Amino acid sequence: MDVLAKSYFYFKNVVKNMLMLICPELIIKFRQPTGKGDHHIDTDLNASIDYSRDVFGKYLYFLAVHDFSSFLNGKTVCELGPGATLTVAFFFLAYGAQKFICFDRFPLFQNNRKNSLIADRLLETLPEEQRANLQKVISFDGRGNITWDDSRLCYLHNKKEALTINEETVDLLVSNAVLEHVSGLEGFFQEMSRIMKPGAVMVHAAGLGPHQLSFNTPLDFLAIPEWQWKLMTSHRGAPNRGRKSHYERLLAKYGFEIIRFEVTERFAEKDIDLVTTRDPLLRETLSIEDLCCRSILFSARKL
Repeated sequence: MDVLAKSYFYFKNVVKNMLMLICPELIIKFRQPTGKGDHHIDTDLNASIDYSRDVFGKYLYFLAVHDFSSFLNGKTVCELGPGATLTVAFFFLAYGAQKFICFDRFPLFQNNRKNSLIADRLLETLPEEQRANLQKVISFDGRGNITWDDSRLCYLHNKKEALTINEETVDLLVSNAVLEHVSGLEGFFQEMSRIMKPGAVMVHAAGLGPHQLSFNTPLDFLAIPEWQWKLMTSHRGAPNRGRKSHYERLLAKYGFEIIRFEVTERFAEKDIDLVTTRDPLLRETLSIEDLCCRSILFSARKL
């Protein structure tokens, strides 16, 4: 990449970061992000439901849960970064969760009509027991718009990444493609530990890739100096560049016992060789395992 193109890359991302500092609500409203990054899932009702069903199943599968209803019975579940629909919440409540808390940085829940259509479709397709469970929480007004019991389903947001949830409240904490966007990852792990009950469990899927912030090769985003990275990303929810060993260290530091930890996607060896040849210091500061991890999935229990 020539000097002009590289300079434009930095300038463009610094401007985006400043806009998110100055007018975040306006940018979020304009972009209408969902966290899925797939137009088909965003626009097709059945695809959106299937996606959320897979996410729900992934969480419980990774905890080795086979009887969803027995496991979730009476539990308070919190999902970090639910995005613009409540579909995952609907599945958890249908399968026996007592309460579901949605928590996000921004008030992304905007499309009440889409949630109404999703809930209506789910009630048509869920097994009888699960349909009855969900009907205890949600209902519809005369225009077919969804309403729900706030004591069992709530949506909270705080852009400062502080979890405005009482201590030792949550039995199960889950997230999908969220932790990599947390700027203060260490403080966030401390917050997660604070809101979880002793013995509570959590499942997180995190992407450790560049999220469109590499300028030449998939791994060169790791070679950008920290001060420059902050200028480009500090207010955008962009990747925090935390690597696998960093997550493992934070789990141990804040009192979590790892249940399962898997690398679900890896960078190509040629990409690792290319970036470490251009910046040899990376090989000295990061292990090969840290360099190769592109996404991780882990579950842990609070001790």
